[in-house]
Amino acid sequence: MVATGAAFFLCYPMYALGWMKAGDVKLLMAVGALRGTSFLLAAGLYGSLLGGLLAIVLIVSRRLIPPEQPQRGGVRTVLKSSIPYGVALGAGGLVALLLDVAGA
Repeated sequence: MVATGAAFFLCYPMYALGWMKAGDVKLLMAVGALRGTSFLLAAGLYGSLLGGLLAIVLIVSRRLIPPEQPQRGGVRTVLKSSIPYGVALGAGGLVALLLDVAGA
């Protein structure tokens, strides 16, 4: 129960500022409710690292693959597009679970 509240209080400011969506906050709250605070922190860390890696891959791939129709704005258009952060958080939870089961 403590981990659920911790996830809420840590993620709510990011949700209020528009940095995270409500589904991402709920996913982290569920992870905290199921596995506890230390697992929540590990899953959040791995999820943020994977999210950064995903962002780099998407930005590079959008720059390398020519669009079907010309776009205006260049880098501004790429940076304003959304990145599916829930995928990275879910993958971070799986990585944390695999490392927890392996005993690392």
